[in-house]
Amino acid sequence: MEAADLLSIVCAIKEQSIDCVLMIKCATRRVVRNLTVNSKSNYDNGWFGNPNAPLYRTIICLLRARQAKTYIQYVPIHSHALMKNVHKLAKSAADKRQEDNIDLTYPADFDVPGMSLKHLTQSRAYKYIKSLKRVKDRTSTVTNLDRARYANGEISGPIPRDYQLWKSIRTKDVRRPIRDFLWRAMHSTYKVGRYWSHVKDKEHWAICPICQCDESMEHILTECPGNGQETIWALARDFWKNKHPYWPKPSLGSILSCTSTSFGGTSKRTRATNRMYRILIAESAHLIWKLRCKHIFNTATPTQPPTDAEVRHKWNHAMEQRMRLDFHMSHKHLTTKSLPMKLVAKTWSHTPLESAFQSLRSDEQSGVLVGRGNIDRPPDHSQQDYGDLPSPTQL
Repeated sequence: MEAADLLSIVCAIKEQSIDCVLMIKCATRRVVRNLTVNSKSNYDNGWFGNPNAPLYRTIICLLRARQAKTYIQYVPIHSHALMKNVHKLAKSAADKRQEDNIDLTYPADFDVPGMSLKHLTQSRAYKYIKSLKRVKDRTSTVTNLDRARYANGEISGPIPRDYQLWKSIRTKDVRRPIRDFLWRAMHSTYKVGRYWSHVKDKEHWAICPICQCDESMEHILTECPGNGQETIWALARDFWKNKHPYWPKPSLGSILSCTSTSFGGTSKRTRATNRMYRILIAESAHLIWKLRCKHIFNTATPTQPPTDAEVRHKWNHAMEQRMRLDFHMSHKHLTTKSLPMKLVAKTWSHTPLESAFQSLRSDEQSGVLVGRGNIDRPPDHSQQDYGDLPSPTQL
């Protein structure tokens, strides 16, 4: 949305004459602040760290080239009927799959590139120098990012950017081991498939021992019929149908982008639904990976797939443990780090584990009676008065 607002401002400035007064009304508070009160500090820092730095720099230079006054005003979306239409147009522009060719050129005489030496710190200079060193993109990473973005676009609508996918992987809705699993799977750093084709005497590890085909992360998570993935996704589908009617077919792209998937809306119920989807897909994919590794490296017969009962038991146990972790993370003794109990309750509502979650809440609320009122205790002989008894020295 921020990029769409900035592009709209660029088009508005270029369409108007430089000698007429211009009034710009924007519904994004961040854009207004960056172009007004924070414009000088951001420009002194070279807009470093801002993903929309080229757009901001273009707008500042176009505003400096104008000869008349320009007013920028923040207007809430719901305060004016015109702003609602503008917001809808900006949202539709942000959701477009094909980018428009917009002229972003600006007068170079009004631009001072780089950072201001007066406001430069050692920490900021070091970060800026590191950012100038371009790291060559890995082919497998770029491929996985494209698959994740377009798979997410088919489910959620708008296609996210690469930095949004990387940021979503760090969400606290999934456990740390699963965040590491998604990060490594996105980079294709797991030693599967063609990795072993170049290792001497290990070339046979590049072939799936069950299917006798080239192994890959996509084959393990969604295609192999012998590692229990079909049973796990069937259990996940039945679990999800109680929460939401639409079940996206699991693919490598949808699994890698599950942490950024949204089913529309910003209500608390939708937020809980999105959170449940992230937990369900991430836990299921991680369990498939663990079962595959266990039966290949820790069993004497790697070609024998796990039994259906074993897969069901492990999946049910993993989801129950995840529900209990959510419950314990909502305790108030964690203070600011605790999860909102209402969010956790809505996350597990309308699922097969709802009754188990409610029983945990009722057990915690009932508590245990430690003691109350006067209790008959044995007499304390240490305080008893024995009168004028002789001391031990007198005996």
